[in-house]
Amino acid sequence: MNTIIRHIASFLIVSILLPLSALAKDRVLSQSTYEALVLTCDSAVNDKSSVDMFKHAHKTVILANMLESGNANYDNYAPIDSVHYYKSVGLYYMGRYYLEVGRETSNKHYYQLARNYFRNVINSENIKEHLPDVVNYLAEAYHLNSQTDSAIYIYQNNIDRCKNTNNLRPLSNAYLHLGIIYSE
Repeated sequence: MNTIIRHIASFLIVSILLPLSALAKDRVLSQSTYEALVLTCDSAVNDKSSVDMFKHAHKTVILANMLESGNANYDNYAPIDSVHYYKSVGLYYMGRYYLEVGRETSNKHYYQLARNYFRNVINSENIKEHLPDVVNYLAEAYHLNSQTDSAIYIYQNNIDRCKNTNNLRPLSNAYLHLGIIYSE
């Protein structure tokens, strides 16, 4: 009789409790990964040092990729749109970093990297409220990479977009940079 009870108990542990503990472990991992994503992204936004900003932005993208890849089940902690938003913010700050490094070194390779990151952010459409700013940075990357015609085209389209949405800060920034291009 004792043997039968032990076998039943073993069966219950193996078939029910172990999968539940694995599920609980995955939930804790997912929650902690998402919390780390949010904190790291906030750090990227608030960092004063461009190197620290890049490190936090890069880590943000890595954490978002982990959550998106299905390695963690985060549906209970954050909607997928939230994870995509944080990833876009990380990509945006990585683009800004490369644009800044390109300005400091006059290395066109960094402008190309910045453009790629900004295009990814624009294509993702996850940070619509900051889209005019991202587009201005994209145009600036083209301008600094001596692709003036592309920069002018992007700035002019962004000016139209900003006028339609009454977004004055990026509008004035686009006009400023367009004026710089024409003055050159």
